[in-house]
Formats: sequence, structure tokens, C-alpha cells
Amino acid sequence: MKVDTLIATEGPVFHLASLPETTRATVRSGRAAGRLVRVLPGTYVPTELKDDFATRSLAVGWWCADTVIVGAAAARLTFWPDVPVRQIDVARRGTEPIGPGYRFHRRAIDPEYIVERHGLRMTTPALTAIDLVDEFGGDAIDICLRSRAARLSDLWAAYAAHPARPGNAERRRMLLDSRDKPWSAARALVASPTSQPSPQGVGRDRYRQNALVLAGWRVLRFTYRMLVDEPDYVIATILAALATS
Repeated sequence: MKVDTLIATEGPVFHLASLPETTRATVRSGRAAGRLVRVLPGTYVPTELKDDFATRSLAVGWWCADTVIVGAAAARLTFWPDVPVRQIDVARRGTEPIGPGYRFHRRAIDPEYIVERHGLRMTTPALTAIDLVDEFGGDAIDICLRSRAARLSDLWAAYAAHPARPGNAERRRMLLDSRDKPWSAARALVASPTSQPSPQGVGRDRYRQNALVLAGWRVLRFTYRMLVDEPDYVIATILAALATS
């Protein structure tokens, strides 16, 4: 079988352990020819899709069925479609493999906080939003609530189910600052913050942004670290949002 035929008939992800020997030979020859690339142990995708988020996410499920996608990648797959994802975070209890573009965590996720979509397992929006407070502060909570993917009570339950986690004091403070209310549709654009904020300024700035959302604006939120480390990505995200406004 030719590699092109294999991709057309079997899809974009190939896990050697689940393939017959003749098909495995095609995958190996495709890799040798540069047509396929390894993204996880025994798991290959077309070279042109090696940086595609959807394909790389599917590869997680093909590689190991008991993995759980967490963090920003879980948010993009559930309630936050335009969240920046620099690497796909994966929770599992086994060894941590080498997979560029992935970050593995030895973490057991309570089945109550796992959802399955299109063959992929990921954390629920409530737990995902709580997890992302470390990276995005209260914005993760606000966006989850506005998406209607979870209620404030759901986020409190996810918080209470993980009482010993580092950073829970800040999560509790952000939850106390949040309100479960309907939000209006977005129609314009603001990117913020543009400078290093103080802890007090973060709270004030978030309330200002929420007021803009209530008024019908579209708000893109970036962390200070992203503005410093990945300015090209930030600019591209803003331009893409402007193009669809």
C-alpha cells in the first residue's frame, strides 16, 4: 500500500501497535521517505500536519487510551476555542515519554472530571478553568462562565474536589471575585494587558475587560510572558481576530 492511499483511507494518525504488519511496513517506509513523522511513541502523522493542533490531539488518544488532555489544550477542545496552546498538556499515571510539543504530568484525574469527545479524553470545563488560573488568572474562570460550559457552582465543586493542590488560595480568591451571569455576544476587539501588571492591577484590569465584554466588545487576553516571549504569535492572533470581526 502506498503512503498516500494509507492516509486517504485510514486517516491522519497511525499507531503501529494497532495496525497489521503490512500496514506497519507502509508507515515505516513513509517515515523513511519523510512523508510521516513520529509525534509520540509508535504514533505517526503526515509531516504537513505535525504542527496541527487537532491532529496532535488525536494522536494522544491513539497513543494511549487512558491519557487525559488537560490545561489550555483541554480548554480549546471544550469552551475556549482561541486560547493560545504552546504545547499539549497530558495527564497520565505512567512513565513520561518524549514527545516534542507535549508536556506530560503524573496526575490522576477523578473520572467525574473527565469528558470524552471524538475519542479523546479531557478534563471537564470546570476543572480545566480551575487549572488555568495558574496561567491566565481569573480570565480562565470568566471565559468558562461566559461560554456557559460550566456554572460557578461547578467550578466551586472542582476546586473543592482538589483541596491540597498548590495555588488553591489564588483559585479561591478568583472564584470569590467571579459571578455566574449571562454575557453578551462579542463584536469588537481589545488586546490587554500591554505592560507588566501589579497583582492589584490584574484584578482592576480584569473588571475593566469584563465591562467591555458586557458592552459587546471582543476581548483577547494575553499573559505578559506571551507578549515578551511570543510577540509574533500575539500579533498574528490579533490580526486573525480583526479579519473575522
